Amino acid sequence: MKFKRLIIPVLIMCLLLNVPMYALAKEDTETKLATIQLEYKGKSVIIGKEVTVDVVVSNVTDLYGVQLQVHYDTSKFALKSASANSKFDDFNGITMEPDEGTVSLPLLRKNLSSLNSNNSSFTIAKLEFTALSAGEADLSIQGLKAVSSKTYVNENGFKDLVELDITIGKDIAIQIINPSTSPGTDISTGSDTSAGISSILNQSLKDLEKKLAANNPEQAMIQLSSLLSSGTSKFSNAEIKKLEELMSQLQQQLENSVVSTLDSSTNTLKLESSSLAKAVKALENLSLLAARNKLNLPSGKEIHVKLLNNESSSLHISAEQAKLLNQNKVSLLLERAQGSVMIPSDVLMADKPTVIQLTAATVQGEQQTDAHLQFVTGLNFQILTTTGENATIPQSPGQFQLSLNYDASSSNAHKLGVYVWNKTTSTWDYVRSAKQENGKFEFVTDKPGIYAVMEYSANYTDIDKVYKQAKLAIELLSAKHYMYGTEAGKFSPQQEITRAEFIALLVRILELQSVANDGDSFNDVESNAWYAGEINAAKKAGIVQGDGSNFNPNGTLTREAMAVMLVNAGLLQADPATTNEFADDASISDWAKDAVYKAKASGLIVGVGSNTLQAKSSANRADVAVILLRLIEQQ
Repeated sequence: MKFKRLIIPVLIMCLLLNVPMYALAKEDTETKLATIQLEYKGKSVIIGKEVTVDVVVSNVTDLYGVQLQVHYDTSKFALKSASANSKFDDFNGITMEPDEGTVSLPLLRKNLSSLNSNNSSFTIAKLEFTALSAGEADLSIQGLKAVSSKTYVNENGFKDLVELDITIGKDIAIQIINPSTSPGTDISTGSDTSAGISSILNQSLKDLEKKLAANNPEQAMIQLSSLLSSGTSKFSNAEIKKLEELMSQLQQQLENSVVSTLDSSTNTLKLESSSLAKAVKALENLSLLAARNKLNLPSGKEIHVKLLNNESSSLHISAEQAKLLNQNKVSLLLERAQGSVMIPSDVLMADKPTVIQLTAATVQGEQQTDAHLQFVTGLNFQILTTTGENATIPQSPGQFQLSLNYDASSSNAHKLGVYVWNKTTSTWDYVRSAKQENGKFEFVTDKPGIYAVMEYSANYTDIDKVYKQAKLAIELLSAKHYMYGTEAGKFSPQQEITRAEFIALLVRILELQSVANDGDSFNDVESNAWYAGEINAAKKAGIVQGDGSNFNPNGTLTREAMAVMLVNAGLLQADPATTNEFADDASISDWAKDAVYKAKASGLIVGVGSNTLQAKSSANRADVAVILLRLIEQQ
């Protein structure tokens, strides 16, 4: 038994690695010719139907191990599966290459006592195909190696297995026919081929869907490669759409397929290198398949590592793993309950290990610097060396993608924002670029750090009596740091707003860069005025024109002028003809009418009661807050 245990792994290595077994002795040919051949119980098959081909051995009394490769025509057949006979074991070594039209079968007999006295034919493996197109499909066996369980002592004094002399049978040819040429079918002439192809594709898509439902990305990848072996020219639009959906699911499964283990000595997660290499290769192959067949696939290749249910908050990446990720441009996504961070591979160190630390953030006493801010949740994200020092990494704008989760059902969700701790100034800096939606803030940054979701309360004492929509807008725009109070604890909701103040608000919302005074600036906008940069930016963007020379920055903002500025910002696409006129339409200036009704059609301006606009009336701070909130919600 000890000898057999030694022989089995040696034989498996020879078979799987396709290494010639030079030291094997050949057994004498028996009276009846020992053969191995492919058999199909039939002469023809209809397009879309399944085909089962057996690998059959005849006149062999002691077949212990065998390796062979079956070749088939990929334009005629799609390989669905390959399996060993119940008396043989493939040790998960069957390899299907649908692009090349080959399947390799390394098989080893499970029980030495079986088959010894059987001198007749027996099946050692089954192959299942789907017929794709009409014509003659050829199948053949190549690269055969076979051994018996008998041993001999070779010239070096070691025991070896005796090689069997088995003849490969003739190639087989299976005729694939259109459904209309098959007796008993009821398919109209001219549509038979497309109907057959559609049947094949639908079944293949269902098979792919089943493998994905079973969370078997490896088999799903084989099925997909087979499905696309002849391109997508015969796919309908609906089938293309379904295929792209399934490919997206496959991509997600591959991204989540890497195995991680916990190093108890350092309390750090490590990725299993073989699992990582396998996933990276599969993602690359999937990307190539999509590009080759002009199919849409979510951009970017990622490996997901969940820290949510793990004790560790750190991930150890070896230099070799960093090189693998970088060569294939695969990013790492680390996830916790509080959120996630996407790390590009080029920031990982290729000459030594990298430790990525992602912990739940907490606010220490020295970080409670603003009475208006209340900590909600956050992440502390660091990239370190194995000695715990900050790693030296390249910095480029927006290289890290962060996501922070929060409770969207909270009544104060409109007061939330993202802040980053500034070590230099010991303050929390507002991250204006963070986008808030469905219980999540998403943003990009160029460096690690402590990022937190904070609730900002302006605590104005004069907004309790304004209408509900205005109060919500004031609180939200204050929390987003677009609007500020007029003095400590005061917002002054009924105060008229100037043209300069409104442009400053609009420029902040549009995230336009301030522009210094130049020869194109308005004559009445002084270069040292607090609003100069914003008005210059608005003029450059075509939002304001003034009277050609002057802007009148300190003049009060009329409702019709506000509508023109909003429309000139280029954010409103509604057709003004789709809305009814205001009752006081005659009071609206001709130069403002188109903009007024476009703003009305967009839902930004609804009038002040009795369907009137009061176009020449000034806008107050509360009303402007409501209109700007509507604008933000439409962006």
